[in-house]
Amino acid sequence: MTVTWQQIEEFIRREACVSHRQAICAQTKIEEDLGITGDDSVEFMDKYFETFQVNPGDYDHCRYFHGEGFNILAVFLLFFPKRKSTQLRSLTIDMLTTAANIGRWDTQQLEQRVIT
Repeated sequence: MTVTWQQIEEFIRREACVSHRQAICAQTKIEEDLGITGDDSVEFMDKYFETFQVNPGDYDHCRYFHGEGFNILAVFLLFFPKRKSTQLRSLTIDMLTTAANIGRWDTQQLEQRVIT
């Protein structure tokens, strides 16, 4: 069964309470553009994997989403130089659609699709 853009869009609008007035497209970013973050992003992605029967594969939640609430460690680290960049990657609606159609999360394949 092929998962369509419309099915993914309906899922996002329902599960993330995104208004039909807000335009979304394949390159819409889940956290940056739709504001899905923290605990809400965990619930959203769990529901996504279940609804579309996607094998999580090598999915790493911390790669795409900020954590919930105040992080004292993050404040502490502001005073020390960073050794390694921990910049988040963008997770797009196109990535969700593609993963649903291949049936598994393949980070390398999906991130190649992101247009920055």
